[in-house]
Amino acid sequence: MIYKIFNFKKVNSTNDIAIKKVKKGFTRGLIQAGFQKKGRGQRGKKWISYKGNLYISIFFKIDKKI
Repeated sequence: MIYKIFNFKKVNSTNDIAIKKVKKGFTRGLIQAGFQKKGRGQRGKKWISYKGNLYISIFFKIDKKI
């Protein structure tokens, strides 16, 4: 699979950017940021984003085959 890579220095949340890309019609991609201001963990838990770490969200379309 080939992913479109989107690089950012600072974002509110890589997950929020991924959702926006899907709504714009992208079917797969990788959102990469050096810092998140309002990151989220699993089940909506707060994600603490320390400067210097790598933060990513990956999205892709799943083809349902029956």
